[in-house]
Amino acid sequence: MRDFVVGFYSHAVAHPQVVDDPFCAFVWSIVVEQPTVRVGIVPAGTSSEVYIAPQTSAKRKAAAKGEVHVEEAPPSLTLVENARERSLEDLKAEYGEDIRIAVDPETSFAAITGSHIRVCPNRHQAYSELTIRQSPKLSPMVYSALQLITRGREGGITTVELGRKTKYDQKTCFYVIKQLLELGLMYVEVVFSL
Repeated sequence: MRDFVVGFYSHAVAHPQVVDDPFCAFVWSIVVEQPTVRVGIVPAGTSSEVYIAPQTSAKRKAAAKGEVHVEEAPPSLTLVENARERSLEDLKAEYGEDIRIAVDPETSFAAITGSHIRVCPNRHQAYSELTIRQSPKLSPMVYSALQLITRGREGGITTVELGRKTKYDQKTCFYVIKQLLELGLMYVEVVFSL
């Protein structure tokens, strides 16, 4: 959390702020009081930053082989009781690096896409205003990629890195990026190295 606070105040030139332990404790106390914020620990065995939806071809390949593709539910934080009443230092002392703070999935979806609506009820309506409607093109695979892309912030993510993190082949990564471009949820910066 300290990294986010430092990053925020590094851009706020007009009002410099000393980011020390007492200030971070103050920010913690404000953040955990928000109704959409959750404090918990990462479930054992979770290795990814975000839930990666299975590649559609994996489902088809399993069906073609007569196998059943078992789809796991997205992992969620194991919530810590009374986390709102405890200090960050106390939680870190008990849970170490496993402690996490997150918003609920609905709030995260709205922040990432600009809308809380997951499916457009009228498929014939224009998709020009994403804050009102979301296209059905925003499949679980596309949303998984979007989460990873947004975690890259200003630095973004390369298609190769996206493929490595999602385990999607490069053809699928191209398709996913194309969907995000059509939805207006991202732009592409082409960089050539000489």
